[in-house]
Amino acid sequence: MRRIYVNSFGIGRAWTFHEAADVENFRPLASQRDCDVLWLGNWGDEERTQELEEFLLCPAEELPEFTFVAHGVRYPREAQEKLREAGIQFRGYLPNLEAAAAYARSHIALHIPRRQYSGGLGGIPTIRVFEALACGAALVCSPWEDRENLFRRGEDYLCVSSGAAMKSEIENLLKDETARRQLASHGLETIQRRHTCRHRAAQLTEICEELVRGAQAQVA
Repeated sequence: MRRIYVNSFGIGRAWTFHEAADVENFRPLASQRDCDVLWLGNWGDEERTQELEEFLLCPAEELPEFTFVAHGVRYPREAQEKLREAGIQFRGYLPNLEAAAAYARSHIALHIPRRQYSGGLGGIPTIRVFEALACGAALVCSPWEDRENLFRRGEDYLCVSSGAAMKSEIENLLKDETARRQLASHGLETIQRRHTCRHRAAQLTEICEELVRGAQAQVA
Protein backbone atom coordinates (compact mmCIF):
# COMPACT_ATOMS: atom_id res chain seq x y z
CA MET A 1 0.00 0.00 0.00
CA ARG A 2 2.84 2.38 0.79
CA ARG A 3 4.34 1.73 -2.65
CA ILE A 4 0.98 2.49 -4.27
CA TYR A 5 0.79 5.88 -2.54
CA VAL A 6 4.39 6.72 -3.40
CA ASN A 7 4.51 5.41 -6.97
CA SER A 8 0.95 6.07 -8.15
CA PHE A 9 -0.04 9.19 -6.26
CA GLY A 10 3.33 10.89 -5.92
CA ILE A 11 3.23 11.04 -2.13
CA GLY A 12 6.74 11.97 -1.07
CA ARG A 13 6.59 10.63 2.47
CA ALA A 14 4.50 7.63 3.43
CA TRP A 15 4.64 5.20 6.30
CA THR A 16 3.25 1.73 6.80
CA PHE A 17 1.21 1.47 9.98
CA HIS A 18 0.51 -2.20 10.51
CA GLU A 19 -2.08 -3.87 12.68
CA ALA A 20 -1.10 -4.75 16.23
CA ALA A 21 -2.32 -6.92 19.08
CA ASP A 22 -4.22 -5.54 22.05
CA VAL A 23 -2.37 -7.70 24.56
CA GLU A 24 -4.69 -6.67 27.38
CA ASN A 25 -7.48 -8.64 25.71
CA PHE A 26 -5.55 -11.03 23.47
CA ARG A 27 -3.20 -13.05 25.62
CA PRO A 28 -2.62 -16.70 26.54
CA LEU A 29 -5.26 -18.08 28.90
CA ALA A 30 -5.34 -21.27 30.92
CA SER A 31 -8.15 -23.54 29.78
CA GLN A 32 -9.01 -27.16 29.22
CA ARG A 33 -8.69 -28.12 25.55
CA ASP A 34 -11.87 -29.26 23.82
CA CYS A 35 -10.80 -28.70 20.22
CA ASP A 36 -7.90 -29.89 18.11
CA VAL A 37 -8.19 -27.43 15.21
CA LEU A 38 -9.89 -24.02 15.38
CA TRP A 39 -11.01 -21.81 12.52
CA LEU A 40 -12.28 -18.30 13.30
CA GLY A 41 -13.62 -16.51 10.26
CA ASN A 42 -16.60 -15.77 8.07
CA TRP A 43 -17.71 -17.66 4.99
CA GLY A 44 -18.30 -14.48 3.01
CA ASP A 45 -19.51 -13.93 -0.53
CA GLU A 46 -17.27 -16.22 -2.57
CA GLU A 47 -14.27 -14.33 -1.15
CA ARG A 48 -12.54 -17.52 -0.06
CA THR A 49 -14.96 -20.38 -0.65
CA GLN A 50 -12.41 -22.28 -2.70
CA GLU A 51 -9.73 -21.67 -0.08
CA LEU A 52 -11.96 -22.87 2.75
CA GLU A 53 -12.81 -26.02 0.86
CA GLU A 54 -9.14 -26.78 0.19
CA PHE A 55 -7.54 -25.75 3.48
CA LEU A 56 -10.32 -26.45 5.99
CA LEU A 57 -12.98 -28.81 4.67
CA CYS A 58 -10.73 -31.33 2.92
CA PRO A 59 -8.21 -31.69 5.78
CA ALA A 60 -11.04 -32.08 8.29
CA GLU A 61 -12.73 -34.73 6.18
CA GLU A 62 -9.46 -36.64 5.85
CA LEU A 63 -8.64 -36.40 9.57
CA PRO A 64 -11.84 -37.63 11.27
CA GLU A 65 -9.94 -38.63 14.41
CA PHE A 66 -9.42 -34.94 15.29
CA THR A 67 -11.96 -32.35 16.44
CA PHE A 68 -12.39 -29.37 14.11
CA VAL A 69 -14.38 -26.31 15.24
CA ALA A 70 -15.46 -23.28 13.17
CA HIS A 71 -16.82 -19.94 14.38
CA GLY A 72 -18.12 -17.14 12.17
CA VAL A 73 -21.04 -15.52 10.38
CA ARG A 74 -22.45 -15.41 6.84
CA TYR A 75 -22.48 -19.20 6.58
CA PRO A 76 -25.44 -20.06 4.34
CA ARG A 77 -27.25 -23.34 4.85
CA GLU A 78 -25.22 -24.92 2.05
CA ALA A 79 -21.95 -23.94 3.75
CA GLN A 80 -23.12 -25.25 7.11
CA GLU A 81 -24.01 -28.53 5.45
CA LYS A 82 -20.52 -28.74 3.95
CA LEU A 83 -19.02 -28.23 7.41
CA ARG A 84 -21.22 -30.94 8.85
CA GLU A 85 -20.30 -33.39 6.09
CA ALA A 86 -16.60 -32.71 6.73
CA GLY A 87 -17.07 -33.41 10.44
CA ILE A 88 -16.54 -29.80 11.52
CA GLN A 89 -18.50 -28.47 14.50
CA PHE A 90 -20.01 -25.11 13.54
CA ARG A 91 -20.48 -22.99 16.65
CA GLY A 92 -21.65 -19.78 15.01
CA TYR A 93 -20.87 -16.21 15.91
CA LEU A 94 -18.06 -15.56 18.39
CA PRO A 95 -17.61 -12.07 19.88
CA ASN A 96 -14.09 -10.92 19.16
CA LEU A 97 -13.22 -10.46 22.83
CA GLU A 98 -14.01 -14.14 23.38
CA ALA A 99 -11.44 -15.23 20.81
CA ALA A 100 -8.66 -15.58 23.39
CA ALA A 101 -10.70 -18.17 25.29
CA ALA A 102 -11.43 -20.05 22.06
CA TYR A 103 -7.74 -20.15 21.16
CA ALA A 104 -6.95 -21.40 24.66
CA ARG A 105 -9.34 -24.32 24.19
CA SER A 106 -7.68 -25.43 20.94
CA HIS A 107 -4.39 -27.09 20.03
CA ILE A 108 -4.00 -25.50 16.60
CA ALA A 109 -5.51 -22.42 14.93
CA LEU A 110 -5.88 -21.91 11.18
CA HIS A 111 -5.53 -18.68 9.23
CA ILE A 112 -7.12 -18.76 5.78
CA PRO A 113 -7.03 -15.23 4.34
CA ARG A 114 -9.48 -13.92 1.79
CA ARG A 115 -8.34 -14.10 -1.81
CA GLN A 116 -7.34 -10.45 -1.99
CA TYR A 117 -4.88 -10.89 0.87
CA SER A 118 -3.05 -13.65 -0.97
CA GLY A 119 -3.30 -11.84 -4.31
CA GLY A 120 -3.52 -8.10 -4.99
CA LEU A 121 -3.15 -7.17 -1.32
CA GLY A 122 -0.54 -9.83 -0.66
CA GLY A 123 1.93 -8.92 2.04
CA ILE A 124 -0.70 -7.28 4.26
CA PRO A 125 -1.37 -9.51 7.26
CA THR A 126 -4.82 -9.23 8.78
CA ILE A 127 -5.51 -8.54 12.44
CA ARG A 128 -6.33 -12.22 12.92
CA VAL A 129 -2.65 -13.17 12.64
CA PHE A 130 -1.65 -10.71 15.36
CA GLU A 131 -4.47 -11.72 17.69
CA ALA A 132 -3.94 -15.46 17.29
CA LEU A 133 -0.21 -15.25 17.94
CA ALA A 134 -0.77 -12.92 20.90
CA CYS A 135 -3.00 -15.61 22.41
CA GLY A 136 -0.24 -18.18 22.13
CA ALA A 137 -1.89 -20.11 19.30
CA ALA A 138 0.05 -22.56 17.17
CA LEU A 139 -0.91 -21.00 13.84
CA VAL A 140 -1.00 -22.74 10.46
CA CYS A 141 -1.80 -20.58 7.43
CA SER A 142 -2.87 -21.03 3.85
CA PRO A 143 -0.68 -19.06 1.40
CA TRP A 144 0.09 -15.44 2.15
CA GLU A 145 3.30 -13.44 1.75
CA ASP A 146 4.89 -11.53 4.61
CA ARG A 147 6.71 -9.02 2.42
CA GLU A 148 7.91 -6.82 5.28
CA ASN A 149 9.17 -9.67 7.45
CA LEU A 150 6.91 -8.82 10.36
CA PHE A 151 7.13 -12.42 11.52
CA ARG A 152 9.48 -15.37 11.17
CA ARG A 153 7.89 -17.77 8.73
CA GLY A 154 8.43 -21.35 9.84
CA GLU A 155 9.12 -20.24 13.40
CA ASP A 156 6.25 -17.94 14.43
CA TYR A 157 3.71 -19.63 12.15
CA LEU A 158 3.61 -22.27 9.45
CA CYS A 159 2.47 -21.52 5.91
CA VAL A 160 1.38 -24.30 3.57
CA SER A 161 0.94 -24.29 -0.19
CA SER A 162 -1.85 -26.83 -0.60
CA GLY A 163 -4.63 -28.66 1.15
CA ALA A 164 -2.50 -31.79 1.26
CA ALA A 165 0.28 -29.86 2.98
CA MET A 166 -2.26 -28.41 5.43
CA LYS A 167 -3.44 -31.89 6.34
CA SER A 168 0.16 -33.03 6.83
CA GLU A 169 1.10 -30.09 9.08
CA ILE A 170 -2.05 -30.47 11.18
CA GLU A 171 -1.38 -34.15 11.65
CA ASN A 172 2.28 -33.60 12.51
CA LEU A 173 1.60 -30.83 15.02
CA LEU A 174 -1.21 -32.67 16.77
CA LYS A 175 1.12 -35.60 17.28
CA ASP A 176 4.04 -33.45 18.47
CA GLU A 177 3.26 -31.37 21.55
CA THR A 178 6.83 -30.05 21.75
CA ALA A 179 6.64 -28.66 18.22
CA ARG A 180 3.24 -27.07 18.95
CA ARG A 181 4.50 -25.41 22.09
CA GLN A 182 7.63 -24.16 20.36
CA LEU A 183 5.67 -22.69 17.45
CA ALA A 184 3.22 -20.96 19.79
CA SER A 185 6.02 -19.64 22.00
CA HIS A 186 7.94 -18.14 19.08
CA GLY A 187 4.85 -16.41 17.71
CA LEU A 188 3.95 -14.96 21.10
CA GLU A 189 7.50 -13.73 21.62
CA THR A 190 7.49 -11.85 18.31
CA ILE A 191 4.19 -10.17 19.15
CA GLN A 192 5.42 -9.08 22.56
CA ARG A 193 8.70 -7.80 21.11
CA ARG A 194 7.39 -5.98 18.02
CA HIS A 195 3.63 -5.89 17.51
CA THR A 196 1.64 -4.62 20.48
CA CYS A 197 -0.48 -1.48 20.53
CA ARG A 198 2.25 0.11 22.63
CA HIS A 199 4.71 -0.43 19.78
CA ARG A 200 2.34 1.21 17.30
CA ALA A 201 1.76 4.16 19.64
CA ALA A 202 5.51 4.68 19.81
CA GLN A 203 5.73 4.48 16.02
CA LEU A 204 2.94 7.04 15.61
CA THR A 205 4.72 9.37 18.02
CA GLU A 206 7.93 9.06 16.00
CA ILE A 207 6.07 9.83 12.76
CA CYS A 208 4.47 12.93 14.28
CA GLU A 209 7.81 14.12 15.62
CA GLU A 210 9.41 13.63 12.20
CA LEU A 211 6.63 15.64 10.55
CA VAL A 212 7.05 18.43 13.08
CA ARG A 213 10.80 18.54 12.49
CA GLY A 214 10.22 18.67 8.74
CA ALA A 215 7.74 21.54 9.07
CA GLN A 216 10.10 23.45 11.34
CA ALA A 217 12.96 22.99 8.88
CA GLN A 218 10.83 24.41 6.05
CA VAL A 219 9.93 27.47 8.11
CA ALA A 220 13.56 28.03 9.03
